[in-house]
Order: sequence, then structure tokens, then C-alpha cells
Amino acid sequence: MAQVEYYLGIDFGEARIGLALANSVARLPSAYAVLPNDTQIWATLEEIINQERIDQLVVGLPRDVGGQETEQSQNTRTFAAELARHCKQPLVMADESLSSVRAASSSRYKPTNAKHQDDIAACYILEEFLG
Repeated sequence: MAQVEYYLGIDFGEARIGLALANSVARLPSAYAVLPNDTQIWATLEEIINQERIDQLVVGLPRDVGGQETEQSQNTRTFAAELARHCKQPLVMADESLSSVRAASSSRYKPTNAKHQDDIAACYILEEFLG
């Protein structure tokens, strides 16, 4: 039997970071948390990664409607590079096209309100990654 792998989906934002969890067996993402993007973010993420036994990090990469990278794409790449320096787990960038839009209009993972859109967006990032 194959070993279960645990994934942390990350929806990066300048003010908040949404997180979702999934594993290689159930493959159904669940909203986990919305964190303030502040000076404690690296310690908080490391604690969550260790506590939840995360094997792989999946960071959503935003693009514009034409599929081109934007300023936010570059900010996200900078965040991902710093995250990779803080954590030993493999990190991949996954397409997050329209994940925030879908999160704003969906109640698939839990009741939607503005406070929870970031973690729901992280669910969609993981869903896309897990295919």
C-alpha cells in the first residue's frame, strides 16, 4: 500500500494567506485557515507544516485572463522562494486561474463570506493540482 502524502495549498495575498489541506488518498481539499500576512507568517507556516505533517507545498500562481503573469505573479514567486528557504518540503507552483473568483461565488467547501474566500481559493488551487 502506498504511503499517504499530505498537501498544503496556499493562496498568497499581500494582506492574507489562505490555506487548504488535502491528502493523496481522499484527494478532497478542505479549507484550513486564513492567516494575516505579517511578520509571524514564516513561523506560523512552519508550525502548521510540521503539525499537519505536510509532504508537499502547492502555491497558487495567479495569471491574467490572457494567461500572462502579472505583478501579483511576481510577488507570489517571491513569496514561494522565501517559503522554500524556510521549509524542507518540495514546493510547486500551480495555476490558480480564477480560484478567487470561484471562491467568492461558491459554497462548495463551506459557507462563503469575505473572511473565508482565501482558504476556499486555496481549496481550488489544490483541487486543480490534484486533478
